Amino acid sequence: MFFCISDFPEDAKYLSDNERAFLKDKLALDSGDSSHDVPLDAKSVGRVFKEWKVWVVGLMYFFYIVPSYGYAYFAATIVKSLNYSPIQTQFHSVPPWVAAFGFSMGLAFISDKTRHRAAYAIFSSLVAIAGFIMLLANHTNIKVRYGGLFLIACGLYSAMPLIICWTSMNFAGHHRRSVGTGWQIGFGNIGGIIATFSFLSTDSPYYTKGLAIGLAFTVCAIITIIGYELGIMYENKQKRLGHMDERYEKMSEVEKKVAGDLKPSFIYQY
Repeated sequence: MFFCISDFPEDAKYLSDNERAFLKDKLALDSGDSSHDVPLDAKSVGRVFKEWKVWVVGLMYFFYIVPSYGYAYFAATIVKSLNYSPIQTQFHSVPPWVAAFGFSMGLAFISDKTRHRAAYAIFSSLVAIAGFIMLLANHTNIKVRYGGLFLIACGLYSAMPLIICWTSMNFAGHHRRSVGTGWQIGFGNIGGIIATFSFLSTDSPYYTKGLAIGLAFTVCAIITIIGYELGIMYENKQKRLGHMDERYEKMSEVEKKVAGDLKPSFIYQY
């Protein structure tokens, strides 16, 4: 399939001229001009990394990866610490994931209807924080600790797809979107290295250190969300006031073709 699917409508030989034109215009409305004739070279990649937004979204995803990978790696271990038998541990490890799936689908639907992602990502992060606090503050009540696992799973695994959707929408044009989103996922997954050392057997049965690390990184994720939102709000204001026009006019013709969300007409979404 990789060799059968074309990267751009212009390359799809099985389409008619009218079909190519239709798809090209449709994609332009969604993410801007594809700039099919401009190659993605090292210079183009370097231009993308000059933007502060690329670095912030990478950090944002990184802060979520650490607690989410930590939970994924050690969920069964955490459940076992609630004094369940091996069979009961496996049985009780599944419901938090099921709840997280339903919660993330619900938030995805609502955020799409309201066309807003930031507030829902912050809300789901607060849900995860509540779960971490429940596990850190209570070492005796099994039901409370088990309920905390539900909140952690629901909060973390609904926030992550929300921020990926949100930030990728704000990278317009295939140059900026491919580099920005690729960097976000690639850099963010480095957090998995930290996650593997968060829940150590020496911290059993309460894993206070690992839970505290997860809580701290989730708080940092909220801070980056707020910072990113304030930043794009400021840039939208600058665009509406016409302050970004001069910067755009100073670009070369090639830079203008791949400017994407840097164009004065592009409005960032929240």
